[in-house]
Amino acid sequence: MQGAQPEEAPSATREAAASVELPSAETSSDQPSASPTDTSTASPADDLNEGTAPLDPAVLSASAEPTIEPPHERPPGRPGRWLAFTLAVLLAFVGVVIALNGSLYSASGFVERYLDALQRRDVGSAESMAGVVRPQGTSSAALAPGALDSISDVQLRSDEVRDGGVHRIVMGYRMGGTLRESTFTVEQAPSLFGLFDDWTFQASPIVPVEIGVRNADSLTVDGASVDVTSTDAAGGSVMVAAFTPSILALGADDRYFSAEPVDVVVTGPDAAPAALTVTASAAFVDDVQEKLDAFLDECVTQQVLLPAACPFGKSIEDRVLAAPVWTMVGYPEIRIDPGVDGSWDVPATIGTAHISVPVQSLFDGTTSTLDEDVPFEVSYRITVGADRVLTINAA
Repeated sequence: MQGAQPEEAPSATREAAASVELPSAETSSDQPSASPTDTSTASPADDLNEGTAPLDPAVLSASAEPTIEPPHERPPGRPGRWLAFTLAVLLAFVGVVIALNGSLYSASGFVERYLDALQRRDVGSAESMAGVVRPQGTSSAALAPGALDSISDVQLRSDEVRDGGVHRIVMGYRMGGTLRESTFTVEQAPSLFGLFDDWTFQASPIVPVEIGVRNADSLTVDGASVDVTSTDAAGGSVMVAAFTPSILALGADDRYFSAEPVDVVVTGPDAAPAALTVTASAAFVDDVQEKLDAFLDECVTQQVLLPAACPFGKSIEDRVLAAPVWTMVGYPEIRIDPGVDGSWDVPATIGTAHISVPVQSLFDGTTSTLDEDVPFEVSYRITVGADRVLTINAA
């Protein structure tokens, strides 16, 4: 019957399944393991295809489990790195500001920068510092770069803080071959950019120095000519502005005047007044002597007993028979001394003229020749004009 055939199929299937033997644990353990280099070993998939080596379900279950790897550490993000870098830069900047405020931008550093400018003869930088002011009515001849003296071995001696934050700073240095020191007072000024300390001189390091000078309308300061009349000087003195520290070399450089050089050391505002003694130069004496000699030569041309406006003459009671003849025997040798009010004096000095004239005695009528030397004395007061014109008047 056709309806009974389907019932035989399951039986055949069971027989086929029964004919397939699964390897036992003992069998699999007795089999030698494949060599790592044996390329003929079949894969589990091939065993299933060939029906010779079914896989253990436990092995399949273990191989199906997914492998879970540990999580990797996440590197820091860019915002964190930038924050650390910014913090480092900020700390370094704060350190630089603190260091500069303690050195370059300190009160003593401010004074050291001023002295450094003088060492470099940088007048512009020195005068541009806060609190450096040139006194009014003073000559600036000593402030020229060429007038500045060499300064070396600059060092801080002391820095004393007084009331109100004013610093009294004593600086030592070598100037003119001698170790000296100067005191500066500085006070706080508005800070630079709100970060760096700034300072200003409480008392300007440019100080006025009074130089007494008479009988001259000019003098030299460190080789530079100073016009006395241009500085409103009174009483034979002139005010000269000078840096602290400096040495003023005073002198006279004029055709008619000379002076022994005088050094004025300026180490602070208490610089003592100086006096320059001006004397008549050899050229001055020679010029006056020449003019006097010429004047006397003009006098002897007058054929009279008493030459007009001349320092010599002869009075006699006899009758003059002919014109008198005058000659010079000895010219007065002069010297010139400083006078008052800027004038110059020629002290009294002796000269000798000679007269020769025929005369007749009024007593007995006899005639003779008056032939004798006539001594005379001269003294003068001399004024030197701005154009160096000499005005000579009898004293």
